[in-house]
Amino acid sequence: MIIREAQYERCGECNGVKRQMIDRIHGCDSCGKQIGEESKISPLNITIFRKKDQKTIERHYCSWACVFQAASKIKTDHFFTLPYVSFDEKAPGMRPSDFTKALKDFGQAKEEIKE
Repeated sequence: MIIREAQYERCGECNGVKRQMIDRIHGCDSCGKQIGEESKISPLNITIFRKKDQKTIERHYCSWACVFQAASKIKTDHFFTLPYVSFDEKAPGMRPSDFTKALKDFGQAKEEIKE
């Protein structure tokens, strides 16, 4: 999700772009929290592959909780990828322990739906 589009300085004569003044700001596709370079949070990315129209869709998330919340709602006729679990990651919500907690919570929610 884009929170704010990039802003450019334009030429007064031809209206062409002279320079980019402000970078685009991205947010989590689930909760809207700012992610990317300015926030120092690297996103967790999901790629959704569709067979029928041969399109791919990229989604970006701020935490494993948001990844699994979104994963339960994905509709595709082919498949989707999950982010890698990084043992170097120290940011809250993105650590391996956060992955296992979110996966457990996801599994419990699925079990509750079956009952």
